[in-house]
Amino acid sequence: YQFLETVDKVVLEQIRNKEIFKIGSTGMSRPVQEVEYGGLMNRSNHTLTVKIKYDYPEFGLSAYLRGNIRSRFGYTDKNGNSILDDNSEFVDGFQLWNFTLSKSLFDQFQFQFGVNNIFDELNNLSWENKNDKK
Repeated sequence: YQFLETVDKVVLEQIRNKEIFKIGSTGMSRPVQEVEYGGLMNRSNHTLTVKIKYDYPEFGLSAYLRGNIRSRFGYTDKNGNSILDDNSEFVDGFQLWNFTLSKSLFDQFQFQFGVNNIFDELNNLSWENKNDKK
């Protein structure tokens, strides 16, 4: 498990000095507030990798299950100010699970069968983000 909070110190200072702007709900330009700053691109606050292995030596079998779990993260700047500061600039979190089954034969060969992305998780970046609809 990894917990990570990231910021660009230069950007944070610019926000505090009211040097970075965005279009507000009134349609007028206004300074970005520190609470709106989402940190660095492509960095999730929460990341978890799970690995489970089971051996069945009597039959020369091994099974592996690996999961990657990631919370939401900023992907792109949509309002042109070069920072993450709007919900529409984030991608929802996701889980990616893979399974591998291995069989040893004659102590010389090993055959593997694998399934990547067991639950058919779609690439969040390739289709319209749900946050755009809010």
